[in-house]
Amino acid sequence: MSVNEPELAYGLFRIGLGTNILLHGIVRWRKGLRTFSRTLTSDFSSAPLPPILVSLFGWILPIMETLIGSLLIPGIFTLPTLLAGTLLLNMLIIGKCLQSDWPTASLQLIYLVCYVALIWLTNANRYSLDYALGQ
Repeated sequence: MSVNEPELAYGLFRIGLGTNILLHGIVRWRKGLRTFSRTLTSDFSSAPLPPILVSLFGWILPIMETLIGSLLIPGIFTLPTLLAGTLLLNMLIIGKCLQSDWPTASLQLIYLVCYVALIWLTNANRYSLDYALGQ
């Protein structure tokens, strides 16, 4: 089997992003979803967002991050997972912009670029369960 460098690079990039996102979720989940939700609601108290929506998002975010990361690492359902990650990132960016937290919103754009790059290059997703299963 010969190694195709672009496909290898894609796989390593996908695994790296997946690991990062998975650990975001796990760390938040280990601290407790209730604790994370309360902290997030407090952090967004000055933003023009309904506290109930922020609280709900605080419960959902760690679960979504854990799920997205868990699917990206082996590369299963890669495209829908990347699309879900992009949607989630856009929601995070909206929240940070409503807070006028421009440094964090700018950092989140880096994650968004990673998701978009992986979507753009999905045809290089050879080292994945999707490829092994013929998807």
